[in-house]
Amino acid sequence: FAAQIPTAVGDHLYVPIMNGMVYVIDWNATVLDEKALVSINDLGPIGEAWTRSNITYSNGELFAQTIKEIVCIQE
Repeated sequence: FAAQIPTAVGDHLYVPIMNGMVYVIDWNATVLDEKALVSINDLGPIGEAWTRSNITYSNGELFAQTIKEIVCIQE
């Protein structure tokens, strides 16, 4: 069993889930509701973006590893 660990960078908390979606949350929000959700990102096509890895931060860029590739997440 493996679970992804959320990654905090700046004001955002990046929460990857196994199906390849990454939820970005404003961790400074006073209430954890829909207003705290900054974005929802997909790491790739259905069936190809499964991940059990954490998001990694280096030199201003975020990286995620899927079952097929390493993805750089940018604005």
